[in-house]
Amino acid sequence: SMGSVNDTIEETIDYLMAQGKKVGVVRPRIFRPFPAKQIAEACKNAKAVAVLDRSDSFGSPHAPLALEVRSAFHANGVDALVNDYVVGLGGADITLEQMNTVFSDLEARAAGEGDGSIKYLGIEE
Repeated sequence: SMGSVNDTIEETIDYLMAQGKKVGVVRPRIFRPFPAKQIAEACKNAKAVAVLDRSDSFGSPHAPLALEVRSAFHANGVDALVNDYVVGLGGADITLEQMNTVFSDLEARAAGEGDGSIKYLGIEE
């Protein structure tokens, strides 16, 4: 994830680590040039990775940051499963409940359930 969403992510990670979960966060500081090797290295031992993006690329199967992460993994031989989420569109807050959903999804994905299709959190229809 990038930007202001990281505060909520880090709070959730602290909570999950206190419960003995193996979780972490990678926070790229720039988008271009994309730090592909560094992200791939940081995630090389992960079973499943969630990419949270505050923007969407309509017509694309994945959000912009998730596309770059997936490409970085492919180019660097990282086999982690990727879930991508669009969150906080229009400046909406990212909630702890949404973050708990993300981590629950990751546990399920690591166990072979679910897929890597893009998910939208906090979007009302």
